[in-house]
Amino acid sequence: MCAAVVGGSITATTAPQGRSKGAHGNRVRYEMMMAVKDAFTATIFDNKRLYVKLSSKLTLNSYLIVRV
Repeated sequence: MCAAVVGGSITATTAPQGRSKGAHGNRVRYEMMMAVKDAFTATIFDNKRLYVKLSSKLTLNSYLIVRV
């Protein structure tokens, strides 16, 4: 599983079995967007916890992204 960032968009180069490349790229993009949204909409008290969650989620997804 990996995705490439091309011109500001994420394009899947491989996908899990049973999922198209386009659907996989959309899923990765959605998960990253939701992680960022969660971090920005948190209360100040929750920011540290969500920062750790955001960092770990983006690190988990980073192997899916190939920098071009």
